[in-house]
Amino acid sequence: MRITFYWDVLFLVNFLSGIVVFIITSYFCSIKANVLRICLAAMLESILFLFLLGSPSVLTGLSGVLCLLGTTFGVTIIAYGVEKCVYCWFCSTTIMFLIGSIMNYAKMITNQTVLSICGWLVLFIGSTVSCLFLLLYIKKSKCNRKHMVSCIVENNGKIEKTVAYVDTGNLLKDPLTGRFVVIISKEIIAKCLEEAALKIVDAYEKNGYLNYESTLFYDLQKKYGFHEITYQSVGNFSGKLLCIYIEKIEVMEEQSVFERQPVAVVDPKLFENKAYQALLFDFEA
Repeated sequence: MRITFYWDVLFLVNFLSGIVVFIITSYFCSIKANVLRICLAAMLESILFLFLLGSPSVLTGLSGVLCLLGTTFGVTIIAYGVEKCVYCWFCSTTIMFLIGSIMNYAKMITNQTVLSICGWLVLFIGSTVSCLFLLLYIKKSKCNRKHMVSCIVENNGKIEKTVAYVDTGNLLKDPLTGRFVVIISKEIIAKCLEEAALKIVDAYEKNGYLNYESTLFYDLQKKYGFHEITYQSVGNFSGKLLCIYIEKIEVMEEQSVFERQPVAVVDPKLFENKAYQALLFDFEA
């Protein structure tokens, strides 16, 4: 069987794919992309690819593996420099492998054996978009896992375990103590309160204010320090939240313990479909 190579098509497809892969790698490796260096690396990679394709014997054995590694490593250094070259090489190789796998799978399920240059470009663009969505999802999941911590809420002899998100944007402070406030779901707090205190929380949620004249409120005020705090979120939305003091909140990963910690009790709907039930503050702030 005779195979015909269209060198111009192969060069163009590899050149464009190289540029796209290098740009995506720059984003995920948090490196400022130099367009000139990326284009130069993509062009050199395409030329070397055509040379290796025309001389398949070079790719055989250990020498072939070393040749491929040297080629990919070399163009990675040209694109990004020596710093982080190993990490960038690993990322770019993985991205190229993913795109190539998606393209091969698409060709297989569509029974396409021969493609025009337009067909190659459409297939490449579609595969790249699919790969990009996958990588963005992975990066988002990794970022969330990095910022999520295990917490132990201890109060009134009760212990409740939950997961919290370290939110650097949570700048809410308790005006009475000047300490940062933990925003936590009522669902978690309700399990750590006695029935009388929970009634006050329920009443505030229902009425929107604290009944300072209530005997029940007076009896529990010293223990919990019921008070309101104001907040302002993105979009200039503002309002009030009920703030109480919890005996202890322990953050396992940080090995930090916060005693008599002010917490703002919020509707559980705020954390609906999320893997965490509380918003912590920046520990380094």
